[in-house]
Amino acid sequence: MSKSTRMAFICDDKLYYKFYTFEFASGFAISQKRKNINSFHEEIKKDGIVNVLEVSRKNENEIGILLSAFNLMLTIENKKYPVECIYQSSKRFGDVQYNECQYMDPAEAKKYIKEKVENNNLCLTEFRFANKSFSLNPKSMFYDYLYIYALSQNMELAIKILNYECFTDIEFNHKKQYASQARSCAIFKYLFINNQVEDFLDNPFKYEHLYLNLQENGLF
Repeated sequence: MSKSTRMAFICDDKLYYKFYTFEFASGFAISQKRKNINSFHEEIKKDGIVNVLEVSRKNENEIGILLSAFNLMLTIENKKYPVECIYQSSKRFGDVQYNECQYMDPAEAKKYIKEKVENNNLCLTEFRFANKSFSLNPKSMFYDYLYIYALSQNMELAIKILNYECFTDIEFNHKKQYASQARSCAIFKYLFINNQVEDFLDNPFKYEHLYLNLQENGLF
């Protein structure tokens, strides 16, 4: 068994992340993924952090499964779409945008965009959603915006996030990715307890400075 390092996103009296190294079982079986989640969470709990939620479909906790971006639904013009599909369909590569991803299965949409990028040597230039353009920096802001927008439409589920102080996603690789549903949950909790969710959704660009401050101080 090897070791692996993952990020945990924490919201207690402040918002921050921390790296944890734990025993990692290789393999694609969900049983292996759950072993890794348990090992990851055991390391986190050594810091006295008790309430930890894995936010992914690999979960044993139904709340974490429902909060997966593949399952969390965003309502647009009275129709529901998985957050992942809207995220992929919002990516712009110069003047190219693959709106058809909105109507795909989430896994299919993610794979579709990956193949388009690799086969056509595309470069992501911005995100475009609801006739608004979002820059690529801060790197996770648009994803967080979409995810928190969906949470605001599903408050019965969203409110359960407040019961946790730490959020993980076993599939999130900080060396290759920046969008994380676990990070989005931590940010939602921070915004909620500070009565800023509506303000963030009204104008996420106002929070660019907050993101940059968090990054400069070793937070996120």
